[in-house]
Amino acid sequence: MSRLRYTIAQVMALVLFVGFGFAALRSGTVLWSSAVFTLTVAVLSAAILGAMARRGPARLTWAGFALFGWIYLGTAFGPWAEANGVKAPPYLTRWGLDYWDAKAWSSGRLDTAPPGEVLFPRFAPVQPRPIVGAIRAGPLPGPLVTLPDSFQFRRIGHCLAAILFGLAGAILCRLLAVEQDRPNPQAPPPGSRPGVGE
Repeated sequence: MSRLRYTIAQVMALVLFVGFGFAALRSGTVLWSSAVFTLTVAVLSAAILGAMARRGPARLTWAGFALFGWIYLGTAFGPWAEANGVKAPPYLTRWGLDYWDAKAWSSGRLDTAPPGEVLFPRFAPVQPRPIVGAIRAGPLPGPLVTLPDSFQFRRIGHCLAAILFGLAGAILCRLLAVEQDRPNPQAPPPGSRPGVGE
């Protein structure tokens, strides 16, 4: 009986994925959601290439990873995105373009990006006015606390779930390939012709 075996490199990649996922979920920023989304699309696209380049059971494993992952990603961010409470985050390359745009065109261009998704604003943020009252004037005491963004948390979670769903598809297809490779005890041995020499 053939079993699933994992190399040390595969286990290390899984540990790296888990660490990356926890770091992204903990921060929950637009930049992290863009990075995770870009990584997810790159990994699922590489799985398609792996399915085209491999033969035998490995091909079925890569195909299962790509199929399950793309189906999850498509249903999470596709036509049913409203039901999941998310929309697809911008690719990571957008932040490079925004940085270049903010440096090259500091004024005079209209930005129609959704609020909260502009990493490098063209204009300086408006500072709050000091509180004028009987006690004191100035900013409120204490450090500024930013609350985690649940929208970005959902985006990151759906991207990581697409990769996990792809891994489940890869394992399922690998098990199907192992089951198919098992010898049939009732089949004649290879090279013999049934009905000859009886």
